[in-house]
Amino acid sequence: MRRITLLGQGQRWRRIVPMVMVTAALAALDQINLSFALPSIGKELAIGATLVGVVGGVLSLGALLAHAPGGYWVSKWGPRRIVALGLIAWGALALANSGVQNTAQLMIVRFVLGVVEGITTPALLVLLSRWFPLVERARANAYWMFCFPLAALILRPLIGWLLTFTTWRTLFLIEGIIPLLWVPCWWLCIADKPELARWLQKEERDALIYQFGRDAAHDRGIGVIGGGWSRIGVCGY
Repeated sequence: MRRITLLGQGQRWRRIVPMVMVTAALAALDQINLSFALPSIGKELAIGATLVGVVGGVLSLGALLAHAPGGYWVSKWGPRRIVALGLIAWGALALANSGVQNTAQLMIVRFVLGVVEGITTPALLVLLSRWFPLVERARANAYWMFCFPLAALILRPLIGWLLTFTTWRTLFLIEGIIPLLWVPCWWLCIADKPELARWLQKEERDALIYQFGRDAAHDRGIGVIGGGWSRIGVCGY
Protein backbone atom coordinates (compact mmCIF):
# COMPACT_ATOMS: atom_id res chain seq x y z
CA MET A 1 0.00 0.00 0.00
CA ARG A 2 1.24 3.45 -0.84
CA ARG A 3 2.44 5.85 1.82
CA ILE A 4 -0.24 8.10 3.32
CA THR A 5 -0.81 11.25 1.26
CA LEU A 6 -3.75 12.70 3.19
CA LEU A 7 -1.86 14.29 6.05
CA GLY A 8 -3.37 17.58 7.17
CA GLN A 9 -6.49 17.17 5.05
CA GLY A 10 -9.60 15.06 4.64
CA GLN A 11 -12.99 14.74 6.30
CA ARG A 12 -11.49 14.10 9.72
CA TRP A 13 -10.35 17.70 10.07
CA ARG A 14 -13.77 19.04 9.12
CA ARG A 15 -15.72 16.71 11.38
CA ILE A 16 -13.72 15.29 14.29
CA VAL A 17 -11.76 18.42 15.23
CA PRO A 18 -14.73 20.85 15.34
CA MET A 19 -16.82 18.35 17.32
CA VAL A 20 -14.03 17.90 19.86
CA MET A 21 -13.46 21.65 20.13
CA VAL A 22 -17.14 22.41 20.79
CA THR A 23 -17.38 19.61 23.34
CA ALA A 24 -14.27 20.78 25.17
CA ALA A 25 -15.59 24.35 25.12
CA LEU A 26 -18.56 23.20 27.21
CA ALA A 27 -16.15 22.50 30.06
CA ALA A 28 -14.73 25.99 29.63
CA LEU A 29 -18.28 27.39 29.73
CA ASP A 30 -18.81 25.85 33.16
CA GLN A 31 -15.63 27.34 34.60
CA ILE A 32 -16.35 30.75 33.10
CA ASN A 33 -19.90 30.68 34.45
CA LEU A 34 -18.61 29.84 37.90
CA SER A 35 -16.04 32.65 37.87
CA PHE A 36 -18.79 35.17 37.12
CA ALA A 37 -21.35 33.59 39.44
CA LEU A 38 -19.26 33.05 42.59
CA PRO A 39 -19.78 36.55 44.07
CA SER A 40 -23.56 36.27 43.67
CA ILE A 41 -23.56 32.67 44.91
CA GLY A 42 -21.61 33.71 48.00
CA LYS A 43 -24.11 36.43 48.84
CA GLU A 44 -27.26 34.40 48.17
CA LEU A 45 -26.12 31.27 50.01
CA ALA A 46 -24.29 33.21 52.73
CA ILE A 47 -20.94 31.60 51.96
CA GLY A 48 -17.81 33.14 53.44
CA ALA A 49 -14.76 34.07 51.40
CA THR A 50 -12.89 30.88 52.35
CA LEU A 51 -15.72 28.61 51.29
CA VAL A 52 -16.14 30.55 48.08
CA GLY A 53 -12.54 29.62 47.28
CA VAL A 54 -13.19 25.99 48.17
CA VAL A 55 -16.24 25.92 45.87
CA GLY A 56 -14.03 27.20 43.08
CA GLY A 57 -11.47 24.43 43.64
CA VAL A 58 -13.60 21.38 44.47
CA LEU A 59 -14.29 20.79 40.76
CA SER A 60 -10.55 20.44 40.17
CA LEU A 61 -10.36 17.88 42.97
CA GLY A 62 -13.06 15.77 41.35
CA ALA A 63 -11.31 16.00 37.98
CA LEU A 64 -7.97 15.04 39.51
CA LEU A 65 -9.39 11.92 41.14
CA ALA A 66 -11.24 10.87 37.97
CA HIS A 67 -8.49 11.19 35.36
CA ALA A 68 -6.86 7.79 35.92
CA PRO A 69 -10.04 5.66 36.13
CA GLY A 70 -11.43 7.75 33.29
CA GLY A 71 -8.60 6.60 31.05
CA TYR A 72 -9.38 2.97 31.90
CA TRP A 73 -13.10 3.36 31.18
CA VAL A 74 -12.37 5.02 27.85
CA SER A 75 -10.15 2.12 26.81
CA LYS A 76 -12.92 -0.29 27.80
CA TRP A 77 -16.04 1.41 26.40
CA GLY A 78 -14.73 3.84 23.79
CA PRO A 79 -14.58 7.65 23.69
CA ARG A 80 -17.81 8.11 21.72
CA ARG A 81 -19.93 6.49 24.41
CA ILE A 82 -18.03 8.02 27.34
CA VAL A 83 -18.33 11.56 25.97
CA ALA A 84 -22.03 11.11 25.19
CA LEU A 85 -22.68 9.97 28.76
CA GLY A 86 -20.48 12.80 30.01
CA LEU A 87 -22.53 15.37 28.08
CA ILE A 88 -25.75 14.06 29.58
CA ALA A 89 -24.22 14.16 33.05
CA TRP A 90 -22.83 17.67 32.43
CA GLY A 91 -26.26 18.90 31.46
CA ALA A 92 -28.01 17.28 34.41
CA LEU A 93 -25.44 18.55 36.92
CA ALA A 94 -25.47 22.09 35.52
CA LEU A 95 -29.26 22.10 35.84
CA ALA A 96 -28.86 20.87 39.41
CA ASN A 97 -26.30 23.64 39.99
CA SER A 98 -28.94 26.20 39.04
CA GLY A 99 -31.19 24.97 41.83
CA VAL A 100 -28.84 24.48 44.81
CA GLN A 101 -30.09 25.90 48.09
CA ASN A 102 -27.13 25.53 50.44
CA THR A 103 -23.36 25.09 50.55
CA ALA A 104 -23.45 21.30 50.89
CA GLN A 105 -25.55 20.87 47.76
CA LEU A 106 -23.28 23.22 45.84
CA MET A 107 -20.14 21.35 46.93
CA ILE A 108 -21.57 17.99 45.94
CA VAL A 109 -22.69 19.19 42.53
CA ARG A 110 -19.36 20.88 41.80
CA PHE A 111 -17.36 17.84 42.90
CA VAL A 112 -19.38 15.41 40.77
CA LEU A 113 -19.18 17.80 37.84
CA GLY A 114 -15.40 17.72 38.23
CA VAL A 115 -15.48 13.92 38.16
CA VAL A 116 -17.42 14.01 34.90
CA GLU A 117 -14.96 16.49 33.42
CA GLY A 118 -12.04 14.33 34.57
CA ILE A 119 -13.48 11.32 32.75
CA THR A 120 -14.47 13.18 29.59
CA THR A 121 -11.13 14.91 29.00
CA PRO A 122 -9.16 11.65 28.50
CA ALA A 123 -11.96 10.45 26.21
CA LEU A 124 -11.49 13.43 23.89
CA LEU A 125 -7.74 12.92 23.81
CA VAL A 126 -8.06 9.21 23.10
CA LEU A 127 -10.51 9.98 20.31
CA LEU A 128 -7.96 12.30 18.71
CA SER A 129 -5.29 9.62 19.06
CA ARG A 130 -7.50 7.15 17.18
CA TRP A 131 -8.14 9.52 14.30
CA PHE A 132 -4.82 11.31 13.86
CA PRO A 133 -1.52 9.47 13.41
CA LEU A 134 1.60 10.57 15.25
CA VAL A 135 2.71 12.91 12.48
CA GLU A 136 -0.62 14.79 12.74
CA ARG A 137 -1.38 14.49 16.42
CA ALA A 138 0.43 17.58 17.65
CA ARG A 139 -1.62 19.71 15.29
CA ALA A 140 -4.88 17.99 16.30
CA ASN A 141 -4.10 18.42 20.01
CA ALA A 142 -3.20 22.06 19.38
CA TYR A 143 -6.71 22.68 18.01
CA TRP A 144 -8.13 21.03 21.14
CA MET A 145 -6.05 23.27 23.40
CA PHE A 146 -6.82 26.36 21.32
CA CYS A 147 -10.54 26.02 22.02
CA PHE A 148 -10.09 26.98 25.70
CA PRO A 149 -8.71 30.51 25.22
CA LEU A 150 -11.02 30.95 22.24
CA ALA A 151 -14.04 29.99 24.34
CA ALA A 152 -12.96 32.40 27.07
CA LEU A 153 -12.51 35.20 24.55
CA ILE A 154 -16.02 34.71 23.17
CA LEU A 155 -17.95 33.64 26.25
CA ARG A 156 -16.70 36.03 28.93
CA PRO A 157 -18.20 39.16 27.33
CA LEU A 158 -21.38 37.25 26.52
CA ILE A 159 -21.81 35.95 30.07
CA GLY A 160 -21.03 39.35 31.53
CA TRP A 161 -23.73 40.84 29.32
CA LEU A 162 -26.24 38.14 30.32
CA LEU A 163 -25.65 38.89 34.01
CA THR A 164 -26.78 42.49 33.48
CA PHE A 165 -30.39 41.31 33.20
CA THR A 166 -30.45 37.77 34.60
CA THR A 167 -29.16 35.76 37.60
CA TRP A 168 -26.44 33.19 38.17
CA ARG A 169 -29.12 30.49 38.34
CA THR A 170 -30.18 31.29 34.79
CA LEU A 171 -26.56 31.01 33.63
CA PHE A 172 -26.32 27.45 34.89
CA LEU A 173 -29.78 26.66 33.51
CA ILE A 174 -28.58 27.68 30.04
CA GLU A 175 -25.35 25.75 30.58
CA GLY A 176 -27.36 22.63 31.41
CA ILE A 177 -29.50 22.81 28.30
CA ILE A 178 -26.65 23.20 25.79
CA PRO A 179 -24.91 19.81 26.40
CA LEU A 180 -28.24 17.99 26.23
CA LEU A 181 -28.90 19.54 22.84
CA TRP A 182 -25.35 18.70 21.72
CA VAL A 183 -25.52 14.97 22.58
CA PRO A 184 -27.43 13.90 19.42
CA CYS A 185 -24.98 15.82 17.21
CA TRP A 186 -22.05 14.12 18.91
CA TRP A 187 -23.57 10.65 18.70
CA LEU A 188 -24.49 10.94 15.02
CA CYS A 189 -21.26 12.55 13.81
CA ILE A 190 -18.57 10.71 15.78
CA ALA A 191 -17.17 7.20 15.41
CA ASP A 192 -14.64 5.65 17.76
CA LYS A 193 -12.16 4.94 14.96
CA PRO A 194 -11.86 5.21 11.17
CA GLU A 195 -12.91 1.59 10.58
CA LEU A 196 -16.35 2.36 12.05
CA ALA A 197 -17.02 5.64 10.21
CA ARG A 198 -19.42 5.14 7.31
CA TRP A 199 -18.95 8.74 6.20
CA LEU A 200 -15.19 8.34 5.70
CA GLN A 201 -13.98 7.84 2.14
CA LYS A 202 -12.27 4.52 1.49
CA GLU A 203 -9.05 6.15 0.30
CA GLU A 204 -8.73 8.14 3.51
CA ARG A 205 -9.64 5.14 5.67
CA ASP A 206 -7.08 2.88 4.00
CA ALA A 207 -4.39 5.55 4.28
CA LEU A 208 -5.09 6.00 7.99
CA ILE A 209 -5.02 2.27 8.68
CA TYR A 210 -1.68 2.06 6.89
CA GLN A 211 -0.22 4.99 8.85
CA PHE A 212 -1.47 3.67 12.18
CA GLY A 213 0.20 0.37 11.33
CA ARG A 214 3.47 2.26 10.85
CA ASP A 215 2.94 4.00 14.19
CA ALA A 216 2.37 0.67 15.92
CA ALA A 217 5.57 -0.70 14.41
CA HIS A 218 7.39 2.40 15.65
CA ASP A 219 5.97 1.85 19.14
CA ARG A 220 7.21 -1.71 19.17
CA GLY A 221 10.60 -0.51 18.00
CA ILE A 222 10.97 1.85 20.98
CA GLY A 223 9.66 -0.70 23.45
CA VAL A 224 5.99 0.31 23.86
CA ILE A 225 4.08 -2.92 24.19
CA GLY A 226 0.56 -4.02 25.00
CA GLY A 227 -2.65 -2.00 25.05
CA GLY A 228 -4.87 -0.33 27.58
CA TRP A 229 -2.89 1.97 29.85
CA SER A 230 0.27 1.94 27.72
CA ARG A 231 -1.64 2.90 24.59
CA ILE A 232 -3.51 5.67 26.37
CA GLY A 233 -0.22 7.02 27.69
CA VAL A 234 1.42 7.09 24.28
CA CYS A 235 -1.50 7.97 22.04
CA GLY A 236 -3.74 9.99 24.33
CA TYR A 237 -1.31 12.56 25.72
